[in-house]
Amino acid sequence: MNTFTYEKPIEWYIARLSYLYESISELPDIRLGQRYTADVIKIHTTPYQYSVISKNSKNWSSMYALYTRKIELNNQISLLASELKSIYHTTYEKERPRFKILRNEASNFDMNFYGQLVDEACTFPKSNQLEFDGHNFRSRFEMNVAQELKALGIAYKYDSGIQLTNRTIYPDFALAFPEFNKCAFFEILGLLNDPKYVNDNIEKLRDYSNNGIILDNDVFTLGSTGTSMPNTTRIRQKIVSIISAMCAMYVIPIH
Repeated sequence: MNTFTYEKPIEWYIARLSYLYESISELPDIRLGQRYTADVIKIHTTPYQYSVISKNSKNWSSMYALYTRKIELNNQISLLASELKSIYHTTYEKERPRFKILRNEASNFDMNFYGQLVDEACTFPKSNQLEFDGHNFRSRFEMNVAQELKALGIAYKYDSGIQLTNRTIYPDFALAFPEFNKCAFFEILGLLNDPKYVNDNIEKLRDYSNNGIILDNDVFTLGSTGTSMPNTTRIRQKIVSIISAMCAMYVIPIH
């Protein structure tokens, strides 16, 4: 497994592509067509038998959402298959039999949990000058992390509150790994030269641990001082190491 490289491990490509193919298989055979120059949606039961939904149908919006979802999934598959071939010189079909992919069933921090999180629940002041992907960030460090997460294809929510037994805490990033049914957390520790800041975050990590959220298993960190910030290469390397940690937990090679 390529744990500390700049590229995502092959195991992640296989797991994510498996998830995408499974997601498409759960959708109806839905296509966009035309009837008398008007757009319609065709839902096929066989290649030659289908029902038609027009724009004035009450089901148009929901069916069109399924159609766009299918297009989105196919685009993701095409992109990842191209990356897999370019980086690893192989295909999903060739590699898939080599791996058993597990899903998180033991932890409450799954994709249902992730889906209920609210972006930017924390009201701590953020900078209007540091905007990316629809978010305002507290620091350039956090914004750079968000940029690398997006570039690597990892969905995230920023500053979402999670309720622990004794208080609500706000992970800097909640990361989505739908291929493993897993939500992980990423803390960006930007002022490690400030003793009060360090003590506050030690307490935060202790609260994580006391609630079964384990360092380097469920929650990951990347640190800096106020005068020295990791460059984008280091940030990318850390995110790839998180992806690799997920693969190590949920992907089993088959020999």
